[in-house]
Amino acid sequence: MSLEQVRLVLLRTHNGKNLGAVARAMNNFGLSNLVLADLGKVDWSDVNQMAVRSAAITEAAPRVPDLAAAVAGCRYVVGTTMRRRPGQRHLTPREAAEALATHAAHGSVALVFGEERVGLTNQDLLACHDVSVIPTSPELPSLNLAQAVLLYCWELFGLLGAPVAPAAEPRAAEEDYALVEAALRGHMARSGFADPDRPRNGARELMQSLKRAGLTPHEARLWAALFKDPSGGRGA
Repeated sequence: MSLEQVRLVLLRTHNGKNLGAVARAMNNFGLSNLVLADLGKVDWSDVNQMAVRSAAITEAAPRVPDLAAAVAGCRYVVGTTMRRRPGQRHLTPREAAEALATHAAHGSVALVFGEERVGLTNQDLLACHDVSVIPTSPELPSLNLAQAVLLYCWELFGLLGAPVAPAAEPRAAEEDYALVEAALRGHMARSGFADPDRPRNGARELMQSLKRAGLTPHEARLWAALFKDPSGGRGA
């Protein structure tokens, strides 16, 4: 399951700057699978001007005659719109990305955007499994094409393409801290620094700082070894 499984379809796009900006948005978030359906007459100098370091995406994009050809072979298709339609499930961008990611585990999926002025027609939307609507202010409900693409690409990247953070090291268990405390008590008794059981500056109080630090098991063993060393860790 990867971003390569997600096919981004632009239907009847006619503005070269929008097309270039879409390519850049895709590249920002690791998507490259673009299909251009029923492409209008675009100014390719405008495309290249806006597709900063992303022109390869538009150059490699297949050009097909219609939506059916653009989504051929896809197991799941989401159409984007600003209109609410009865009888179809309406997903937020996050929900659409989650659904696309789920279906991408079994094959190609598609996310479809209509032309800049009127978007996808009712017939276009009926060809999709689900539709997705971006919640916006009623004062200006429509978004620029590239802005809408950017939002969905960001959601998809978070699910399928974002670098996985390394797993956090396990924290030391209470038994590990007990070994550190026993070694600390021995060190305090040998050094004469303080009574390990005194209310202030005792072993329990000193151990609190180590517990707040959240030691790993390896770090706990190092502290225990340090306190057990009669030289206090100093070389001979």
